[in-house]
Parts: sequence; structure tokens; C-alpha cells
Amino acid sequence: MFAKKLVKSAAVAVLAVAVSVPLFATVLPANDVLAWDSENTYISFNAGGFSYVYNNESDHNAGVKLLGAVGNYYTKTKLTIPATVTYGGETLAVTEIGWEAFKGNTNINTVEIKDGVSIVGGHAFENCKQLTSVTFPKSIETLSESSFRGCELLASVDLSSCRIITRSGLHKHYAENGVTAVFAGCKRLTNVKLPTYSYFRTIPAEWFLDCTSIKEITIPSNVTEIDIGCFQGDTKLDTVKLGTSLGCIDDRAFSGCNSLKNITLPTSMMWIGMEAFD
Repeated sequence: MFAKKLVKSAAVAVLAVAVSVPLFATVLPANDVLAWDSENTYISFNAGGFSYVYNNESDHNAGVKLLGAVGNYYTKTKLTIPATVTYGGETLAVTEIGWEAFKGNTNINTVEIKDGVSIVGGHAFENCKQLTSVTFPKSIETLSESSFRGCELLASVDLSSCRIITRSGLHKHYAENGVTAVFAGCKRLTNVKLPTYSYFRTIPAEWFLDCTSIKEITIPSNVTEIDIGCFQGDTKLDTVKLGTSLGCIDDRAFSGCNSLKNITLPTSMMWIGMEAFD
């Protein structure tokens, strides 16, 4: 039961409230900090300016999760999320950026995510108010809930080479799956390139909610569904090019897009939701 609770946490320290004994048995000093839970299963350590956690009982090739910056790395303006980290004589793959890892950090202005990282956790960069640029590698498979929400200076998002997976199907709303509102409130965002990966089938709910500077969007042919409120409140959006496979525009998908006067629907269209263009 303890291990199951631990997996769901984005930071090992959070779980201290779930047990009545101290979570970590040992803490080593200096720049390299090792700690483990009472069952010696989950190991947390610091390396290269970041903190990490991994499952000591799993195949280390499965990768480690980056939890956040430590020391003076919190004040850096340019961050590079590494593909690997060396610890205890092993080279470990960094596969995930954890929940709220850099949330509210107002120092960061550029982020480069190295190829190999596949998951950006929920709220990871939310409200990073000075963030202007993010480099997304092709290895990205999941952008979790509100991961870049409120990054008001972020101007460009290029996901065209990413292998993001979203299932298709009418009314398969992503509010239940934790990948909503990823770029919501990015008010300076103007240039958006969506994934062309064949398994990117749905643009999840509220992904670009209140992105008030987007003027044009091209929906690639791999997309079959635009989910609830996806572009809602994008007041400057005036040009939408829909792909030839699109079958569903869901509720409020383009609601409040006051500059959008005309749109050509493909012959593949099967469903238009309530207030989709109100």
C-alpha cells in the first residue's frame, strides 16, 4: 500500500504525511544527497543542480523523474533538462519532469528539454512568468495538465516532431485523463505547430484556452477530434485550417473566438458540439 501511494506522488517528501515514521532512513551531506523510504524502494538524490527520484527495485533503464532545481539552479534563467544523469557510478535516463517541478519560478526564460524525456508532469512550468522559449524533443509523449499554463511570455510552441499520444473517439474528454489546459493563458503565444504523429488524434480540452494572441492555427490531418474548449477565448484567432480527417469539434471548442468569421469544414465531419462557435 505504501508503495502505491508513493508512485502517485510527484515528490517523495510529500509522502511524509502518509506515514507515522520518518520517510527517509539516511541523508548524506554535501551536493550529492541520497535518501530512501522505509522499504528501501524509492531513492531520492541530487545531481547537477536538480533533484531526482527513482524506483530502486525496477530496471534502472526505466528512467528517473526530475523533481526540481536545487541550490543556485533555482535562480538560473536558462535551464537544460538532461537526457541522462550519473549517480552511484550509473548513468540513468531522465524520462520525466515531475509534478510542479518549476511551478511559479519567475527566473526561467528559456528551457531546453533533451531528447529522451517523455513526460512533462502536471503544472511543471505553470506560471513561469518570464518563460519565453521551450525546446520540445521528439521523445515527448505526454504533456500533463496545466504544464505550461499561465506562461504569459511564451511566444512559440513547436510540437511538430513530438510523439504525443492522445486517443480519439467522440466524447472521449480529456478532463478525466489529466492532460487539459496545457498552454491555457499563454497570452503572448502566436506561433503554434501541432504534432503530426499518427497517434496524436485529439487536441485535448482547453489546451489553448485564453491564448489571446493566436491568429492562425493549422490542424494536421492526423487529428480527428478537437476537444472541449480547446481554443475558447482566443479572441484574435481569425484563420483555422482543418485537417481532412477531423470528425468532431466538441463543445465550446472555438467559443469566444470573436475574430473567426469563416471556417471550411471537411467532409469527414461527424459531430459539432454545443456552443462550438459561440
